[in-house]
Amino acid sequence: MILHHIQTSTSHDNALRLCLRYISPGDSIILTADAVNVLLYPDLIILLAAIPIYILKDDVEARGLRSKLTTIRNIEINLIDEHEFVYQTLRHNKVITW
Repeated sequence: MILHHIQTSTSHDNALRLCLRYISPGDSIILTADAVNVLLYPDLIILLAAIPIYILKDDVEARGLRSKLTTIRNIEINLIDEHEFVYQTLRHNKVITW
C-alpha cells in the first residue's frame, strides 16, 4: 500500500500521469501545493475515479478552488488537513513523492 504524493501542477510536468502508470490496487494519491490544480482539468479527474484521492484543504482554499469540488461527480475526493496528511503517511507502507 503506497501513498503517492504529488506536489506539482499537471501544467508544469507529468508527475501525476507518470504516477498513474505505476499505481497499484490499494494505493492512494495525495495532492498538495500546485498539484491541487488538477481540479481544473476534468479529463484528468476522470483518470482518478478508481483511486482513493486526498487533497490538502489549505492548498485548495489558497488557490480558490473549493467551488470546483462541488462540480465533481462520481469521484470520492477527501479534503484533509495536515493532521490527516500525517496519518495517511503512517497508514501506508511507503510514500513516494513525485
